[in-house]
Amino acid sequence: TTLARWSQELAPNQSATHCFRAPFAPLPEANVFDSEEAGLWLNRTVEYWRGVLAHGAQIEVPCEKSVHTLKAAHVCQLIANDQGEMHAGEGFYDEFYIRDGGYQLLELEEAGLWDPARKAIATYLRVQRPDGRFESQSNQLDANGQALWTLWQYWKITGDRDWLRRVYPQMRRAVEWIKQARRGAPAGSPFAGLLPPAPADGEFLWDGTHHILGYDFWNLRGLLCTAEAARALGEEAAARDDEAEANAYRQAIDAAWKQTGLPHFPPSWEKVGTHWGNTETLWPTELFAAEDPRVGALLTEVRQHHGGGFVEGTMRWTGQPNVIHPYLSSYTTMASLIRGEHDQFVEEFYWYLLHSSASHAFPEGVYFKRRYAWSETIPHVLGAANFAFLLRHALVHERGEELHLLAGVPDDWLADGKEIRIENAPTHFGVLSLHARGRAAGVELSLEGPRRSERRPE
Repeated sequence: TTLARWSQELAPNQSATHCFRAPFAPLPEANVFDSEEAGLWLNRTVEYWRGVLAHGAQIEVPCEKSVHTLKAAHVCQLIANDQGEMHAGEGFYDEFYIRDGGYQLLELEEAGLWDPARKAIATYLRVQRPDGRFESQSNQLDANGQALWTLWQYWKITGDRDWLRRVYPQMRRAVEWIKQARRGAPAGSPFAGLLPPAPADGEFLWDGTHHILGYDFWNLRGLLCTAEAARALGEEAAARDDEAEANAYRQAIDAAWKQTGLPHFPPSWEKVGTHWGNTETLWPTELFAAEDPRVGALLTEVRQHHGGGFVEGTMRWTGQPNVIHPYLSSYTTMASLIRGEHDQFVEEFYWYLLHSSASHAFPEGVYFKRRYAWSETIPHVLGAANFAFLLRHALVHERGEELHLLAGVPDDWLADGKEIRIENAPTHFGVLSLHARGRAAGVELSLEGPRRSERRPE
């Protein structure tokens, strides 16, 4: 249905303004808003969002596009947050995905938007099956580990030990599912100690006959997160048991990798599929040593070989021809940040930013030959969340018991006269404020916090 049409010829350097009134729901009288002043409502909308974002962390860098895109990412999360249930977008994505939601919630936490974050974390506690496994999409087993990491991450950034104690029994039930699921294959099987075969949408292996590395990686991560939570709560025996289980899981992963004969981790243990969850080796937590040769080989594989290698600084998704996948590439980009590959990180950071629209929205996949987002997936809210963590972790990155500052900052952002300002940024160690000023002789830095005693949000 066409609501309105408008056209106007413009001379060079001439501009024009026009207002379209598009009601959210059908109205009996289409002209009911004709007398409303568009400028008034535009200003009200602008002031509303400025007010919302003013309550969170503030980040200013000497790249206007980055700043605007970060603010747009915050707005995207809040619009797509349906009464606390995070959705990855509209249309096909207008539902809750544990895997997308974990990064979306990370975005809210790191933005200091605590009210929507509290509501969003509650959704995770409602999607646990009777057998203990967390699930949002049928039989996609990575969700269980992703939920455990999401609960761990919420505790780490809030420091709320009372909340952790309340949710810990659910974490334990999810871990018990991992232990049982890992023991399904017999000892002599090449898949002994791994999760069973299951369908995978990201890897484009829908038939349920393949063993997906991303599923093993995420559930190993969930085990390690739960072990840390157990130790924080004084559950030493459970922590030691979880760590022993994680070590046995690593041994099973190492044995299966050796049988592939590949230098890198493939998408599935059967060595087929498009790269996806197997790329999350160092991010959002480090499962392997940063210098592990398998991690480096995987970065080389996806950047130089997979489907013909990167296009426009972006990974190919080979489930369809001529598709690149910006938000998927962010996990590889983060691996380079953690490995200290500064120039590689900065280059891919800007490529990611260049795959946003003029209004700072992101697609999911892109048909790069015709410059078109698949399924009209703009704005894709997970794509926005992933840009937010690229920028935030370029500036402030937690690495175990260490906090790394400005590790991924482009050199130009620290040039003489340039400034970076961070205020009230939540971290695993408390709230941080930082002001960096480029000077001819170097960088002048002022830092306030963080203090562990101030970790709980207001």
